[in-house]
Amino acid sequence: MPDGFFAPMLPQPQPQPLRLVPEPDESACGFVLRVAARNLCSGNEMAGWLGLGELGDPLDMDPGPSARLLGIETSSFARMGFEENEAGWVLGHRIPINRLHRTMRFFCPDCLAEAPYHRRIWSLRQLDACPRHGRSLMSRCPECDAAFLWRGSSSVQNCHCGARLDVPGLSAAADDSTGARVVHLHCGLSVPGKSLPSEFGSLPLSALLDLLVFLGRMDLVIARGNPDGLQPREMLTDRRVLNAGARVALGWPDAFDDLAGRVRASRPGRRGIMKEYGYLHRFINRSGTAPYADLLRNAYASHLARRDDISDRAWPPFLPRPKAHPEAMTPLEVQRVLGLGRNAFAALRKQPLWTDIRHAASARNGTCQYARTDIQVLSGKLSRLVSPGASDRLFGMRKGKTAQLAEAGLVAVHWWNRSHRNGEQRSVDMADLDALFERIRRLASAPAPARPVTFDALQRMAAARRVLSYIDVIRCLLAGQLRGHLTDAATPGLAPLVFEQSDAEEVLGRLASSSRTGEMVLGEVVRRLGIPAKAVHQLVGVGLLPRPRRVCAYIFLADAIR
Repeated sequence: MPDGFFAPMLPQPQPQPLRLVPEPDESACGFVLRVAARNLCSGNEMAGWLGLGELGDPLDMDPGPSARLLGIETSSFARMGFEENEAGWVLGHRIPINRLHRTMRFFCPDCLAEAPYHRRIWSLRQLDACPRHGRSLMSRCPECDAAFLWRGSSSVQNCHCGARLDVPGLSAAADDSTGARVVHLHCGLSVPGKSLPSEFGSLPLSALLDLLVFLGRMDLVIARGNPDGLQPREMLTDRRVLNAGARVALGWPDAFDDLAGRVRASRPGRRGIMKEYGYLHRFINRSGTAPYADLLRNAYASHLARRDDISDRAWPPFLPRPKAHPEAMTPLEVQRVLGLGRNAFAALRKQPLWTDIRHAASARNGTCQYARTDIQVLSGKLSRLVSPGASDRLFGMRKGKTAQLAEAGLVAVHWWNRSHRNGEQRSVDMADLDALFERIRRLASAPAPARPVTFDALQRMAAARRVLSYIDVIRCLLAGQLRGHLTDAATPGLAPLVFEQSDAEEVLGRLASSSRTGEMVLGEVVRRLGIPAKAVHQLVGVGLLPRPRRVCAYIFLADAIR
């Protein structure tokens, strides 16, 4: 047979695109367009090459394969604009996808002239102005009037007709960009102006936008009588509403007191607190599950306390007395504060997350009450609980690594997961994982290694020795036996660590020689034997495998498995 006859049958290596480094606030679709321009192809061709289908913001597929082709961390790429559970990331904040532009592309020409990339914050529907340059965002070409769609885009700087989009002063000047400015500052972006008071600093971006729109509607539509004739649909996205709400928030709490007084004055002849304040009163009454609920209640209570015509009997029951916050809460009040449904709250009350909370008092009817401070701590913990699979994606780890950390007892496991759908009910606290990884990162050495080895390569080196597992590597790093060099302090997890190759080989070799009677977690046993976890339990039950030394974490002797 001729030479090379079987060559076409051999697997061909997948071509790699010319790579770029993403900007900290860049969107995923904009980054794909920049990579496409560098590789001299269209945006759709690059998206197809990366397995992303057609460009849309946010993207709704697994970012892992495309991130590996682009040479960036999966967790970083996912936070640039991928969708998960009907929500997307915007600069570290989870935003429902109905608040984001999915097909349209908005941009500021002045920002593109300074740095040619698409900013992620431009994807928010409720922002249509750039506070850095005081100009409106554009979504249509000034020459051909074509709408900028992600699907047909080929560049962030040019229209398909050839018009340049990075021309300073190309868009119209914005009459007011107060709302956009406070949102930019809340997301950590550098723009001129005053930021919101500290009470607003802990609010998620989605809740902050809801609160600003509510305050703006109260100011423009109710207190001022809607002089601009805004329609109901415009009240959620109109710049004037967001700007009015931002002005009230910037003057908090005095500006809210003034707003409540003007709302009351716009409804003359009404008797009773509910009728005097109308929708303002009803909205605050129904905001029990919102992150801004206490903020509104305290401001509303302070306003009503300034009036001397409200008796104790007429005081709204959902409002605390000023400077006298109740220290004990009933289970019903706790359910409202946590924002849980009946079934979810019932499931939570069976878990140690709830049973570990001490009783603060007992009501007259015998109902247990709980300390408000304990409930606030619980609320913060519940907001950080994620499934092990979601934790792997957020920290850029391979599938199953968080589960191994939990099985080894390095992170606590909670048997309550608010977002699970007939699947994984276990969850881990993101703060526990951050603390675990931060302990390793603090041990990092200053000098960069001469022959660097990434953390993924370190795991492969350990796996090649058979007796070492992922948990052995983590414990080695925690003990300071091997110190890495931190290349990027902003990227979470252990992916930014690199190690000196000679040091890694020496330390792993020493660990392997002393691990003949080591331990293996259940996940490692499953991988070594090539059978499911259920079969491992069956082998233990019939005595073919030794019972684990720690049943809760399934720690097996490595020699017994081999």
